[in-house]
Amino acid sequence: MDAFYVVVRVIARFWIWFFFERVEVRHPERVPIMGPVLLCINHPNNLIDSLLVGSVLPRKVHYLATAALFRNPLVARFLHALGVIPVYRKADDPAKMDRNMEMFAACDQALDRGRGRADWSRATTRWRATCPRVQSWRPTL
Repeated sequence: MDAFYVVVRVIARFWIWFFFERVEVRHPERVPIMGPVLLCINHPNNLIDSLLVGSVLPRKVHYLATAALFRNPLVARFLHALGVIPVYRKADDPAKMDRNMEMFAACDQALDRGRGRADWSRATTRWRATCPRVQSWRPTL
């Protein structure tokens, strides 16, 4: 892990400790310490889940995030430094959908380097404490 990721991870661990009474990690042995891994996360909130996953796993995880988050140059530098990979959604800008080839290449590169990558089964963020029912037509792991 690079130094910047480690510092942000320490800060995330503090905030997780500050906001949550306890965090229970079940079956950490199922996530390999080394080598490529794809984490498929079912979530009610991308931000909290990213903080949780990043703070409890002893390895760097590359997250996918909407390219809209990268519009601000300062935020974009921060996200790139953490290894976040932008996803270009049709709803945000249909003209940039071809840039998803870069996203797929970055995902392949992360896995080829033995890194972890996190995907969410739903590409939206909700401020509810429950997950919506998974629809049968949507591929979910």
